[in-house]
Amino acid sequence: MAQQTQISRVADFYSAWLEHFPSFKVLASASRADVLRQWSGLGYNNRAVRLHQLAKDVTGRRHRALPQTIDELLALPGIGKYTAHAVACFAFGQSVPVVDINIRRVLSRLKWKIHSASEMKPEKKIWSVAAAFLPPNNAYDWNQALMDIGSQLCTARNPKCAECPLRHDCASAFSSKFNAKHRAVKKTEPHHNGTPRRLIRGKILKILHTGPKRFNDLLPLLNGNHAASPPKMGEPLAEKQKFLHDVLALMENDGIIEMHGSGTSARISLPESS
Repeated sequence: MAQQTQISRVADFYSAWLEHFPSFKVLASASRADVLRQWSGLGYNNRAVRLHQLAKDVTGRRHRALPQTIDELLALPGIGKYTAHAVACFAFGQSVPVVDINIRRVLSRLKWKIHSASEMKPEKKIWSVAAAFLPPNNAYDWNQALMDIGSQLCTARNPKCAECPLRHDCASAFSSKFNAKHRAVKKTEPHHNGTPRRLIRGKILKILHTGPKRFNDLLPLLNGNHAASPPKMGEPLAEKQKFLHDVLALMENDGIIEMHGSGTSARISLPESS
């Protein structure tokens, strides 16, 4: 849940999720639709689909428990390098490095003199540094401490160098360049009339939570506009239909919805199978 989402927001969903799905077995036996309904509001619904599949994979294992080795964790859906190392360290007490955005920022500044507030070294390089700095014992406390330093002291803007316990060894401590910022190229995402595609996907899911809908029932979702750009005037119906069809096809490919039939009479629903 915390991937790409702030912990403060996750806190509102975590307890309710565990109450509904108290074990891998319960989650694995649930329908995809129920999983998506419980996830509603967290966004990035592909995470719910992967977590559902992960529960199935875990319950299908011989010991029906989450594996503990990095390689086995990486083989599960939705688990990347950071999550595998975090689970191994924080859940199973293994002495392994962990690199999240906070630790990456701290180690970048600690080892190299930064040139702007947003500068960070490549992840591959930071993983090597994190492994080299890892103490022989208490990896749990070490990794948690680095995360806390990054979130509370070595922040992206206006870091509190005077309060940081690493200030005497930090190559970037008290740098005047913390006030500088790289000019990043803003990424554009697919949109319709200024509304990002990801928001349209979210609106479609919210409507489907109440039950299946026909293709034409979802077309009005494309009538709204966003401040980012003005709506097209006199947009051809065929163009609007194509955009919606492409969005639905991507959602079906992600396992988030099911489409029955074709064209404007297609019936769209949440996946009711487990």
